[in-house]
Amino acid sequence: MKKLFFFALALCLLVSFGMAQTNDVRPFDPPAQSIGANAHTGEGLGDLLWTMDVEGITGDNRCLGVAFDGSNYWITGAYDFSAAWLYEIAPDGTLLNTYY
Repeated sequence: MKKLFFFALALCLLVSFGMAQTNDVRPFDPPAQSIGANAHTGEGLGDLLWTMDVEGITGDNRCLGVAFDGSNYWITGAYDFSAAWLYEIAPDGTLLNTYY
């Protein structure tokens, strides 16, 4: 049983090294509030794809989640803890609507 455990452990380590990305390229440093996919070559796990200063746009420092419907970003927040807030933000970083 001990041999089987060590074999499985060695196999997991070997597979993880074999699947590791070895040709990772440094990601493009986008300016603040640039949105959208950039033409990266060799993106690695955890690479920055886009940024948006949501706190600066909405004034809400308790943002909870983000969704994209194909045309706008929808961001949830808890501005003053009294109710949930929903922000609709255009891809260029313009605040379109605030729902309370």
